Amino acid sequence: MMGYRVYVQLGCIAQGLLQHLAINHTAEVWRCFRSWLRTMNPAIQPSEEDRMVA
Repeated sequence: MMGYRVYVQLGCIAQGLLQHLAINHTAEVWRCFRSWLRTMNPAIQPSEEDRMVA
């Protein structure tokens, strides 16, 4: 039972840290993010197009 509690607590801590990064460091998170999302900025070339050109 102790292992289950530790697992859940670590999950909650990790989720809180991710929320902190998303709220307080939004610009830096998006600057470092190099994957595809439907809501991604259309001015930036998608990674699939990078591979097609290479």
